[in-house]
Amino acid sequence: MLKIYARPGEVVSSETGVADVGQTIQIYAIAKVYQSDISKVEIGQKAQITSSALPDVKLTGTVEKIGFIVERQDGINADPTDNTDSRIVEVDIRLDPTSSQRVAKYTNLQVFVYLFACHSYGCQLSYTQDVASVSP
Repeated sequence: MLKIYARPGEVVSSETGVADVGQTIQIYAIAKVYQSDISKVEIGQKAQITSSALPDVKLTGTVEKIGFIVERQDGINADPTDNTDSRIVEVDIRLDPTSSQRVAKYTNLQVFVYLFACHSYGCQLSYTQDVASVSP
């Protein structure tokens, strides 16, 4: 049980329902990658995830799914130079078991995602996403 919205005897809202339920054994980071950068992302690519809420924690994971839908980016930004009409593709990054355990209680935590391209000669940073979230 992640969050309870209504108790016995209370009116249930059609917008929130009764509760949020989730399985927190396996956690994913959901990165919103700009459509112009999606070619830099591949299934199986290694990722490092950090958060300002957990400054000494480095999480690791692997790109498991690249979305099929290009969507308009949500949110309001106070920065007038920001592209508020940008298009994004959701990328699911499966956190490894140790990382999942460390952030299981922080559903929707804002994180930073760093993706690495690995070859026979080593790995190098190929993409950085500064707004992503973790969820079960």
